[in-house]
Amino acid sequence: MTRTSRAVALSAIVVLSVVASVGVGFVGTAAAADAATIEATPANATATATHNVSVSPDSNEAGSSLSSIQVQYPDSSADAGNVTGDDVEAAYVVRNGDRTNVTDDLQAVKHSDNGNTVTFTFGGSYDVKAGDTFYVTYSDVENPDSMGTYSVSVDLNSQSSGSPATDSLNITQAAATTSLTATPDWDGANATHTLSYAPGSAQDNRTLRNVTVDYGENAMLYDLPAENVTAFVDADADGENDSAESGLNVTGVTAANQNLTVAFNGSYTLNASEPVVVAYDPVGNPDVAGTYTERVTANGDWENATSVTLDVVVSSETSAASVTPYPPYAGARSTHVATGEVGSDDASDSLNEFRVDYAENTGATDVSEVGLSDVNAVGISTDGDRTIETNVSDDLSSVSISNDGHTLLLGFGGSYTLEQGDVVVANYSDVENPGSNGTYTAAVGINTQSDDADVAADFEVSTGPADATVTAANASEHANTTHTLAFRPGTSQYGANVTSLAANYTASGIGDVPADATVTGAFIDTDGDLANESGDPALNVTGVGVTDGVVNATFEGNHTVASDERVVLTYANVTNPGDGSYAIPSALNGEWANGTDATLTVTTDTEAVNASLTVDPDSPDATSTHTATVEVAPNDASDSLNSIEVDYAATETATDVSGVGTSDVVRVGISTDGDETIETNVSDDLSEVDVSNDGHTLTFGFGGSYSLAQGDVVVVEYHDAQNPVSESTYHAAIGVNVQSTDAPVTAAFDITASSSGDDSDTSDGSDTDDTDDTSDGSDNVDDTSDTAGATDGGSGDGGQSTTTTTSSTTTTTSDQTQNVTSTTTTATTTTTTATGTTSAGSLGFGFAAASVALAAGFLALRRRD
Repeated sequence: MTRTSRAVALSAIVVLSVVASVGVGFVGTAAAADAATIEATPANATATATHNVSVSPDSNEAGSSLSSIQVQYPDSSADAGNVTGDDVEAAYVVRNGDRTNVTDDLQAVKHSDNGNTVTFTFGGSYDVKAGDTFYVTYSDVENPDSMGTYSVSVDLNSQSSGSPATDSLNITQAAATTSLTATPDWDGANATHTLSYAPGSAQDNRTLRNVTVDYGENAMLYDLPAENVTAFVDADADGENDSAESGLNVTGVTAANQNLTVAFNGSYTLNASEPVVVAYDPVGNPDVAGTYTERVTANGDWENATSVTLDVVVSSETSAASVTPYPPYAGARSTHVATGEVGSDDASDSLNEFRVDYAENTGATDVSEVGLSDVNAVGISTDGDRTIETNVSDDLSSVSISNDGHTLLLGFGGSYTLEQGDVVVANYSDVENPGSNGTYTAAVGINTQSDDADVAADFEVSTGPADATVTAANASEHANTTHTLAFRPGTSQYGANVTSLAANYTASGIGDVPADATVTGAFIDTDGDLANESGDPALNVTGVGVTDGVVNATFEGNHTVASDERVVLTYANVTNPGDGSYAIPSALNGEWANGTDATLTVTTDTEAVNASLTVDPDSPDATSTHTATVEVAPNDASDSLNSIEVDYAATETATDVSGVGTSDVVRVGISTDGDETIETNVSDDLSEVDVSNDGHTLTFGFGGSYSLAQGDVVVVEYHDAQNPVSESTYHAAIGVNVQSTDAPVTAAFDITASSSGDDSDTSDGSDTDDTDDTSDGSDNVDDTSDTAGATDGGSGDGGQSTTTTTSSTTTTTSDQTQNVTSTTTTATTTTTTATGTTSAGSLGFGFAAASVALAAGFLALRRRD
């Protein structure tokens, strides 16, 4: 055999052994971990986080198959006990710079050590080689309770005899600390609630604009005047308002959807560990004793909200009767809760009657509108705590009113038996409180035909404040939108004819409202839902004016407003200010002394997603290429991609896109990993490009063939946008599926005299010779360049790369989603396929290559013989 023949034969054997080993896992020696990393996102104490872990095998332990990755946290630190297979966001191996997905081999997620250890087991289909790095990313991990550095062990194939590697889990953000107390803390009592709130790192160094407590259904809330609130910075964290500590300026209090929000003037900057104490009253404690969990946040940042508990105990009151109005405002339409203790003469009798007689105070309280449908609850408290244990509403047979509407009598069928010490409880609505501040008395009686005397119960009513809200249809900063002002009058204006409603935007620091702001609706909301329904009286608008930022609408004056009703005015063409909360003075019938501040909250984005707009060139008045990106918000997750809107008219009308059409779209697609490089090309689904708002708004329409996931980034790049003529910072509102409830996101872009270049590539750097080429693996534009690699479908992901030399040839290369046709001056075209080294790789091709190599070797030996 010649040396050449021996070399060929040896080469064939080597090729066979190499090809046969690609992607085939087998059990070998133990694979010890050599190095590991771990990172938490977010790195906040107590947060539910996503952890990203990597582990590399010892270089001497190559040859095993992947069977497990185990992560062991220190005792009483992170808790991974809730992690399931659905929480595994990624699992892959990086070998020689190429990434191979191994999630198809994941078999189970197991927990031990009370959730401190989590093990991801695999089926052994992937081999382990020296230099490999294995990654697993998983969510639903509870971070440690405190900031600090925690040593975490990570093991590869933990059943082996090798040792795990360690890395530090860094928790860099402090958790919020809170407390909430009620005084008195009795069930059902009107109380002062005191909140202590240290915001933690998530809100550190932010301006304090408001604090909100979400009570759920666990309290009775009222709109309170600012003077009912005390707030200060508790620098020494002792809960006391010391003379050296700073008070906080309260600008308003609102109660809506069981949320109580206290607004401030923005003069204080939050400190992560420095408590803010807010005391407010009255709040109706829960009717049942127990521990209740509420949520607290500052500045409307519910993503970083924290939980707080409220403890309520059984009432220690010994009075035999009580009457409690909700709300306790003079002249207000109210709900009353009346209780009466069963005396000795009624013991063992059936429940036949329950009477509340308000006539003792010359008939100040009016119950003439109370009917059967207004009785919300009625029953017997058998343990005396005024919480209903025995519901008797099925035995309620009548509601009768006497004494000119001031005495209420509930009649029953006698199906329930009373015992001494029982308390009868009745909750009923549509009561009109006395019209003046003061203490009033009602006489409460059970089975009034018996010899037991009625028992007097005192209750108080006070002046009810006006309250108002302003809500924006699009709450994003700088958006041009519609505002709705809802005004509920205070005691002094109950029953007033509605002749005008005004809001002073200039006084709030927002700036002037455009003089052409237009009213789109006005009515009286009778049921508190702020919806214009058939039963709500329409207000006839006789005039609308905007003077120095004051919006004022006038009406015919043929409707009155009750204590529990709101005057609602909706007007368009208002531009939101920047992010924050604003107190807008508002008044009914021009009575500013009886008015109140309406709180407007503007956010960076209502769904906390991101957007960007890049311009090339960025010269004034240039015809430019614009690239818009926007993150998919929660409400659009799992929906089809139907539209992308880029609205330059949301804040200014300086950019002109009237010349943009379908042929100007350079690229459009979805970045699934959030890096704004297109992984999914959707150009084949683009159906139209629509221009509106006098050439300032672009809407890209799609056929709905592609689905969106939360966190995806939608990217669209287009030519023929005319830049603004002046240097400045401009804004555009960018939205996905604008017909959904998600608000567009505002993105800023700069126009400067110094251009970034007239022919530069904005395509992630894969081509620098022609602005038509934006190839990133998702290019739908014909490439006429002479640069190799412009049609690269992305090696390492199953794509093809085409390398060309001289002569004229047309080559079509296929990538993941489309065909790209490239005409170049080339003599030959060579196409090579990049193949991953996964267990499901191109084994057929590998064995074919091995067979060819073996045949060549044997042929050489035969010729030698």
